[in-house]
Amino acid sequence: MKVISQSVIEARKDKFDLRPALEFVARHRARYEAGVRALMSVESQPVRNWSSLPFTDIRTLEDAGVNLGQHDIVEVVSRLPEVFQNLSQLTTMDCSAAAQVPVPVFEPDGTWKGKVEMVDEDTFPLKGMHPTRILIGRSTGSTIFPTALPKSVYGGVRERWLYQLHVFLHEFFHSMEYLRRDRMTRRDVQLELDGAPFTLDDWWMRWEQAFTAKNQPKPPTRYAGLYIGDLNAETYEKRPDVFVHTLAEQVCESFVGYLLGIVPNDEDSPDFKAHSPQLWALMDQLARSTFISG
Repeated sequence: MKVISQSVIEARKDKFDLRPALEFVARHRARYEAGVRALMSVESQPVRNWSSLPFTDIRTLEDAGVNLGQHDIVEVVSRLPEVFQNLSQLTTMDCSAAAQVPVPVFEPDGTWKGKVEMVDEDTFPLKGMHPTRILIGRSTGSTIFPTALPKSVYGGVRERWLYQLHVFLHEFFHSMEYLRRDRMTRRDVQLELDGAPFTLDDWWMRWEQAFTAKNQPKPPTRYAGLYIGDLNAETYEKRPDVFVHTLAEQVCESFVGYLLGIVPNDEDSPDFKAHSPQLWALMDQLARSTFISG
């Protein structure tokens, strides 16, 4: 039986360490603030009445300015390009876990079991728990579940708010793609750009081709890099469900980078377009398109 060193085990677990991402936000906070100002300077043009979006257990969002409040979310969504608003199938913000921390549960060899332990933010970290290895946020495609970002990960209130904005935008893109992971469903979504019609599946296939190519793009963020090992032609053919999930994480992180202009990456680049030009161009195609039907 092969013995795995403790350093290897810890390195595997450290892939879930969120602190480097928050440190990135702190280093480049001015760039983040500029991205937020640019996004919020867009005229509010809600495709639907986002202020009527149901928020359950909203009181749990009131965390000293760290979590995005209902007003923040409505203001952000109503300024997104219309195609994103039209594609979204978001129906509920379920805030019941907004004061809880999802802690990944690991196998003895350090790999993630795919499970989490939910711990109250007030008591995190429990004895023996790592203070910065956490997950954050979840979506079913129609419901977004915000979760806590405790100060043990990073103390700065504004930095944590900025990262919660990142997480919300990431989960918002899941509301566009999660319930359309079936190819035939994506083909029913009709779009148009500069007079040329295309489907959501046509656009999605460009991402598939990019990440199955010999010279695939580097992951757009540290988080997206967790999944990069499953983005290859073999996984595409033999485990298509795994492939579409891992590809979606690249797309969601690219969506955030496109909107804010910056996302945490291992190269410490403060410019998403310069860091990931191919992914920026793909997202720009969708952002400039017109939703026709589906």
